[in-house]
Amino acid sequence: VAKIETEKMLISMVETELAKRRVEGKYAGQFKGQSHFFG
Repeated sequence: VAKIETEKMLISMVETELAKRRVEGKYAGQFKGQSHFFG
């Protein structure tokens, strides 16, 4: 379980949802997810 990159997965899911909302005209902002790793 520790090897699952949860942050990257969540960023990917958010990017997908925002892209869908952008197509629907419900979102016009910008999103730049930033992940980090501390060991």
